[in-house]
Amino acid sequence: MSDELNNIKKPRRFQRIGLNIEVNVFSVSRDLMGKGQIVDISASGIKFETQIEKGISKFGELRVSFCLPDGSEIAMTRGEVKALTKLALGWIVRLKFAEPKTVLLLKDYIEKRTSEKKGNDVAEFIEGGS
Repeated sequence: MSDELNNIKKPRRFQRIGLNIEVNVFSVSRDLMGKGQIVDISASGIKFETQIEKGISKFGELRVSFCLPDGSEIAMTRGEVKALTKLALGWIVRLKFAEPKTVLLLKDYIEKRTSEKKGNDVAEFIEGGS
């Protein structure tokens, strides 16, 4: 019975949203390693695809920089690689942010974006109903 309880997934701490933006990937020493494409984002981390072949390892650290659609810039934030998935050409990287200021900025961005979407959905429903 205890094994069954250990396999139950816990709810996410932060909401995750789909996003398709470019990310620059750097070593911890700030050397540019290459680029990638963010697939989704939460306040605690990102999932991105990249064709970088060297320098990324599970539990290793990276720095990333990207610009959100609202113009907010995330510059050289540090994170830990939590998972790597091999693709035919490249990798899917799951990176957990290590800097609290990044977590706070992204939490605010996601909350604003989801509340705007909810407001738009309500407006569309009201307009569609008349």
